[in-house]
Amino acid sequence: MNPIQNTKTLIVLPPGGADDGDFAAVTPVDVSGYGHARFIVITGSLAAAIGSVAEDSALKVQECDTVDGTYVDRQGAALAAPLAATDDNKSFAIDINLQNGSHGRYMKIAQPHVGDGSGTDSNLAITAILSKPEIGPANATEQGLDELVVT
Repeated sequence: MNPIQNTKTLIVLPPGGADDGDFAAVTPVDVSGYGHARFIVITGSLAAAIGSVAEDSALKVQECDTVDGTYVDRQGAALAAPLAATDDNKSFAIDINLQNGSHGRYMKIAQPHVGDGSGTDSNLAITAILSKPEIGPANATEQGLDELVVT
């Protein structure tokens, strides 16, 4: 099996826009059975800074033992700074070694929030890629895909 087929891809925040408030709710990721998680933040056109909870704080990963429980910040799992209004069309990643110490079963990016209020949306999408599975995903569905073409 090709190593890339030994991963699972999940949509954490579908592509969308927001102005002066929260983006759509983020989806928690069940990381059980995997050794590594990568959260990828992809920007489109930005009208203002984007952060977690408020636009002046960096995007960060939070974790919890239950999907609907109280999430706490994952130590060291944050971007260096909020996304700036000039960070149009860029990608950023937060990698988490799940084999190094204890962690919650569920992880998510803390609620992304954008400032401004100009009426112009800032656009954002977030995905997660899980790798190093205990048992490899066997088909497209188990890899988190709607379709997989292998040549």
